[in-house]
Amino acid sequence: MSEKPLLPREVDDKLVPPHWRRAVYANQDLPQGSVDRDAYVVCVLEQLFRALKRRDIYASPSHRWSDPPARLLDGQEWDAVREDVLAGLSLDEDAEQHVRDLLEVLIIREKTPRRTGPPRQPHPVCLVAHGIATESDTWVEAGHRRLPDL
Repeated sequence: MSEKPLLPREVDDKLVPPHWRRAVYANQDLPQGSVDRDAYVVCVLEQLFRALKRRDIYASPSHRWSDPPARLLDGQEWDAVREDVLAGLSLDEDAEQHVRDLLEVLIIREKTPRRTGPPRQPHPVCLVAHGIATESDTWVEAGHRRLPDL
């Protein structure tokens, strides 16, 4: 049983980005002027997935793809659990002030220039202490005979 060809007027052209146009509109195995249904479906699903990841759209009742602010407590619900939540987070100050302080730290970090150049290598003592390397692996390469006394 064959499906009826999909026509260009039946698809939303705004959902087909340039890198998908050839696959969707120019399939040589289909009649002239028809749209490749399979390519269009995959194209639209890809756009949906990207929009979900960017949080441009939400899927309800999914927990992973839902709107996080919509799950926040507000009003009487928040007032009923506020003390317990703040105690559980070890916050004895005003939560709004705490958020403002964290935001200030983030702004400062964003303005701080990032270090360029090759990544720093961890100190051999750290590698040995964390079980990543043995004394002979790191200190022989560094020209040392044994780990220093700490």
